[in-house]
Amino acid sequence: MAVIKEVEVAIVVDDEKIQEYHPPPEDTSEDAKYLSSDTQVRYIQGIPGANFQIECKIREGFRFGAADLLTFCVNIDGTRFRGRCCHKERYQELDVWSSRIHGVKETTSSGCGQQLRRFRWNNLSSIDHDYRPEDKERYQNLGSIKVEVWKQRDIGMDGTLVRVKDFATGPVSEKAIKGAAIDMRASLDPPQPCRNSTLHHGANIENKPYAVFVFKYRSKEALQAVGILERPEMPQPLEERDVETMSPDELKELARRLKAAQEAQRIKFKKENADANLAQLAELKRNRDSGHDDEDEVNFVGERPVKRICSTVAVLDDSD
Repeated sequence: MAVIKEVEVAIVVDDEKIQEYHPPPEDTSEDAKYLSSDTQVRYIQGIPGANFQIECKIREGFRFGAADLLTFCVNIDGTRFRGRCCHKERYQELDVWSSRIHGVKETTSSGCGQQLRRFRWNNLSSIDHDYRPEDKERYQNLGSIKVEVWKQRDIGMDGTLVRVKDFATGPVSEKAIKGAAIDMRASLDPPQPCRNSTLHHGANIENKPYAVFVFKYRSKEALQAVGILERPEMPQPLEERDVETMSPDELKELARRLKAAQEAQRIKFKKENADANLAQLAELKRNRDSGHDDEDEVNFVGERPVKRICSTVAVLDDSD
């Protein structure tokens, strides 16, 4: 779990916090350029098709000061969503606070009650054309979950939650995400019933966030490509291994490969002989067509010597 001062944020799948990794040295993204004591960037392994949650926590010893609320604002793939807030009075009762954001709540189409749309990861499809200059900026936050923590003054609340807009789902130009090793994107599940929540409105009391957490989610293969996870070792070829260390199945496979290699060599040798014979025949035909009367000799290459056939003639002895 990433920690800044008394605040923690983690990404959760199946009730388990996902392991976090520090950015590689060659990370040149905007978030990595401006790291400070108030900002942390972590890489995580996303799971295509899995729902994920954002866990927020305030540890003991946090001081609200003049703030009424500590608000966790969520931005996924560059789209801002309503987050979660902790009231000063609630925190002071327990000296600790935690909450999980499972998705986005919105008012139902009938206007009666609320519904939840859970966060989910999906594979990203890309194309090698249709690139526009504005795409670079449009997709610069793709593959990221950003949580900004703000100290705020409470200015009111209501129970109306506007309908949220779906994430874009179409293919992305490869040029727009070149070098970022992005192969996943987020989506929202179809709505499902949920318990109603109250929407609080707050005003920032400081000109910058108290803390900023950035989680860059990638597939296992993408994390290996950027050097965060080790690539799997390539197995040593059977032909280079000691036969004493091989299993019975491996010995059988090695014998099969050697037999196949010998057969391929035999076929190659036979073809080379046939090609040589055809070349000599072609040369002989050219010489005959040119009108030469010289006798030509052709030595055919074969796998076996050619047997000579001799004719026998009966001779009558009439000396008597």
